[in-house]
Amino acid sequence: FGNLFGGFRGNKRQPQKGGDVEQSVDISFAESVKGTQRPLKFTIRGERGDEPRDVTVKIPALINDGATIKITGRGASSSSGGPNGDLLLKVRVRPDAFWQRDGLTLKIEVPVSFAEAALGGQVKVPTPSGEVGLKIPAGTQSGALFKLSGRGLKNEKTGESGDIRISVKVAVPKNLTPREEELVKELATLRTEDVRSGLPKSL
Repeated sequence: FGNLFGGFRGNKRQPQKGGDVEQSVDISFAESVKGTQRPLKFTIRGERGDEPRDVTVKIPALINDGATIKITGRGASSSSGGPNGDLLLKVRVRPDAFWQRDGLTLKIEVPVSFAEAALGGQVKVPTPSGEVGLKIPAGTQSGALFKLSGRGLKNEKTGESGDIRISVKVAVPKNLTPREEELVKELATLRTEDVRSGLPKSL
């Protein structure tokens, strides 16, 4: 009998952990690159009813869109006396108007004037540490790709740096003055090549 009753005592239910809670947070592209802190206030429905939460979340630098940050013990409470669950915070990075990111590599489209594309020259392009000069050759076409090696994002833990990949877009001038229109027409008479000569006539 002692063993029997002892067995019942040994099977006493252990306290269970409270449920995990999922929340989301939106951050800017710059915040995803540099890291940030974000205070959050929300209410969760736990086993003991509504539970307010007030937490400050540290979001690390170089975090990716869709990444999940786990904050231990800030989830729902347990009705059986166990530890709280965890808060699972899904990070959503808002798209940037200019930059795109692939790991440590940054991508950006840089407009150049018709004269810069035709004659070549040096144009200023942005980097994480400020503007630098980029030399483009004469006759550069829209869509031409350039690379600034080692000028992208840096992982402070590993020391590794990415690149900046630049796509050039030639800005065609609008609202020409009469004199500008005259010069363009003059250029057209001097340049008689057929720029569509390589296209097929049909399927």
